[in-house]
Amino acid sequence: ILARMQPRELFVVGVTHRTAPLGVRERLRLSAEAEQTFAADLAALSDLAEFTVVNTCNRLEIYGVAAGAGTLDRVAAAFCRRQGLDHGEFAPWRLDLRGKAAAEHLLAVAAGLDSQMLGENEIFGQVKRAYAVAQTRHSAGPILNRLFQKAFQAAKHVRSNTGVTTGQVSVANVGVDIALLL
Repeated sequence: ILARMQPRELFVVGVTHRTAPLGVRERLRLSAEAEQTFAADLAALSDLAEFTVVNTCNRLEIYGVAAGAGTLDRVAAAFCRRQGLDHGEFAPWRLDLRGKAAAEHLLAVAAGLDSQMLGENEIFGQVKRAYAVAQTRHSAGPILNRLFQKAFQAAKHVRSNTGVTTGQVSVANVGVDIALLL
């Protein structure tokens, strides 16, 4: 029986403000309807055990648990098909993290440490909404459930025990402040 078991590997694949310029991110962002259809595409992948899609203006990230070899590439290919994008065109912008690196990335994202503005608050709610949607569609299983719960705990700890949320933590607020100075 053990020889037939598939390995479970946590991964994240997508694009962020660190990997792709705004124009690329705008092109790759999913509308609400497209995100639902894409989730159905992902659910049809037999070797994708779990998934959650974090879709914001600064990132499109698919957190998943692979149940077989090559799952991450099949997820990326499904995304490229959905967006009418050649796989080679996606490759230079592609975020591709596995295992511990994927978990650490989610912790940083949820805490606002991987945002355009350090300590940005909005991303916490966006990640919580993405996770809630995954729970509703039953695409988050035991691994992602535990990971996202730990990410929320870590984010709250960071916000409560550091100064990361002091000062301006929104690009929009900084833009308004700059405009007022001019």
